[in-house]
Amino acid sequence: MAELMDELRSLIKLLEEEKQALIQNDGDKVGEIVMTKEEYINRLSQFKGIDIENNKEVMKLIEEINSLQELNLLLTKQALSYQKSILESISKKI
Repeated sequence: MAELMDELRSLIKLLEEEKQALIQNDGDKVGEIVMTKEEYINRLSQFKGIDIENNKEVMKLIEEINSLQELNLLLTKQALSYQKSILESISKKI
């Protein structure tokens, strides 16, 4: 269970880095992080079948991951909307 918790904590750290990259509009860094997140998903799949519902610490980490992931998704949508607005504005002036 300790190995799972270490992986979850590392994923949280990565999601925090992704949040900062999204805020700073660093597309290259976001791309790197997305690839790293895929590696985490593969590693976390090895824990499939472990009963975690009764482990409050693990569930708290998972809730934090879900929260960060939702926030990062909102930041991504906001950035895309901003880019779309800029492109529309530029295309009207041409």
